[in-house]
Amino acid sequence: MQDYELKPIHAAAGGAVLIALVLAITALTGPTVAAPDFREFEAGPERKAAFFEYMQPIVEARNAVLRERRERLLSIQENPDPGRRDRRFVRQLADEYSIPVASPGGEPLPLER
Repeated sequence: MQDYELKPIHAAAGGAVLIALVLAITALTGPTVAAPDFREFEAGPERKAAFFEYMQPIVEARNAVLRERRERLLSIQENPDPGRRDRRFVRQLADEYSIPVASPGGEPLPLER
């Protein structure tokens, strides 16, 4: 697993960025626990800890979904003749991420069979 370094956000923009990030992630994953009002925490380590405590299960759940998708894609990649379900899965992911589906040589993949 790759480690990421979190860069500090300037205090003026920090609140707006924090709220936007929480809303975006909960919109993608669905809220599992009501978000705390981060403004109730003093800016600094206490607010940061509350934010990460809230976000960690959301990020872990999303990462689990992405890991499952990656494993399936790797499995499909190994198959020279993917089945209908696998082709549909690849097509749906390509649509979701707005990317063209092509073979390593640039040829369109036969996903419509």
